Amino acid sequence: MQNRTKIIIAVATVSVFLVLAVIFVVTGRKSNESQQVGQSKTVKLDKKFENPEVGLAINYPTGLEVAKNNDADFSLRDKSNPQLGIGIKKYERSEKDPNRKDILAFVENQKTNFKKIDSNAKFFNETKFIKSQNENKEKYPGIGFEVEYKLDGKDIKYFMAIIQKGQGFHVFSLSAPKEEYPEKVKIITEMLGTLTLK
Repeated sequence: MQNRTKIIIAVATVSVFLVLAVIFVVTGRKSNESQQVGQSKTVKLDKKFENPEVGLAINYPTGLEVAKNNDADFSLRDKSNPQLGIGIKKYERSEKDPNRKDILAFVENQKTNFKKIDSNAKFFNETKFIKSQNENKEKYPGIGFEVEYKLDGKDIKYFMAIIQKGQGFHVFSLSAPKEEYPEKVKIITEMLGTLTLK
């Protein structure tokens, strides 16, 4: 299918939520059609984020506002729900930095950072995949995982997907209160179905 994002699973340890992420990215929907999220809310991906510094284009729903943190670090926030955060970032690969020499080292460094926040943080469902685009002419390795941790006494659940393209790591994340996560993670799975790396 033309111009559709596909992901091929390489590791079978996938939770129901990462399964959702994979399914939506496999189908690679790039339309603005409305999608049901949860039982009562509808997500309409009618806005587009495109930035040369991050090197990608991705659709996102009305209700989220884009905030620039630095040149290659953006957040999508919902003013009505400040605990919900979606991140879109790009990090440069570096042979000199052991934390950025390859995608595996990068993932381990991210996990170390979570442990600094909460030494009891728990990691789930690390999943390797291949992101392909442009009629499978371009293929890039990726890793996704989930983590549960406490922040200011609150239970938080976090989804992260990292894709390596050339000398860059593209990072997509969603954090939400644990009880809201099953519904909110569907937002980012819908968004990933529209992703094009530049």
